Amino acid sequence: MSKNITVNVFVSVYKNIPFLRKVLDSIEKQVYKNFTVTIAEDGCFEEMRNFIAKLDYSFSISHLYQEDKGFRKNKILNEGLKKIRQSFVSLLMEIAFYTQNLFMNM
Repeated sequence: MSKNITVNVFVSVYKNIPFLRKVLDSIEKQVYKNFTVTIAEDGCFEEMRNFIAKLDYSFSISHLYQEDKGFRKNKILNEGLKKIRQSFVSLLMEIAFYTQNLFMNM
């Protein structure tokens, strides 16, 4: 991937801090480094907010959340996608992790 292309990695999460930590660690290991991360939380949980507030990675992270009123993941994803201004978006759901060279091979 060209180094002038900015990627927004969009991660959806619901109360799963261990998953989020693994995902962010896998993103940190990327060879390609021109990206930001948006965490879209389907809920508004203090433990998650505290975890995200303490994160220290080499990329910028934004956190979107909504009140927990049942399964509304698509709503928070749509709201977040409206705000993204990067050239390329990668959606990562709660079942996948990135390989180290993912963005280099695109």
